[in-house]
Amino acid sequence: MPYTAKQRAMFNAKAKGAPKMAELAKELDIKTVGTNDVHYLRKEDANTQEAMVALRQQKCIKDANRMRHDQNQFYLKSPDEMIEIFGGKDKMTIQSTLEIMDS
Repeated sequence: MPYTAKQRAMFNAKAKGAPKMAELAKELDIKTVGTNDVHYLRKEDANTQEAMVALRQQKCIKDANRMRHDQNQFYLKSPDEMIEIFGGKDKMTIQSTLEIMDS
């Protein structure tokens, strides 16, 4: 069974294609699974990640022109957090995700 991945868009640019992707998945009878963009394990590791990105770019952490994440949401979310994100009208997304986890 093929699947397509779905993330709650954290940036407006990513959100633009979401309705079309959902329409295409439905048309092709492809299940959708919930995923999470993970850059670090715990929410409280966000500042450490920012420092590592600055070091990798050879920039000062205070440099306004360096690449940065403006959110602290790139951590590994718990199952309960994922259900909260995709719950409600996205229950099929959670069910498909659990199918993969259980297989």
